[in-house]
Amino acid sequence: HGAKGVLVSNHGGRQIDGTISSVEALSNIVKELPEASLNGFEIYLDGGIRSGLDVFRA
Repeated sequence: HGAKGVLVSNHGGRQIDGTISSVEALSNIVKELPEASLNGFEIYLDGGIRSGLDVFRA
């Protein structure tokens, strides 16, 4: 309903052991968004970037 962006964070996984990474959550979020709504949609991602592969996934 008019959101212009989203911040994806698992707070470093400190709250609950075994939480998914921010990159994994991002993948699930993008799958749920209609492709047309991604134009101009801002996504901010914290933590979880440890390698070039993580950057590619994001």
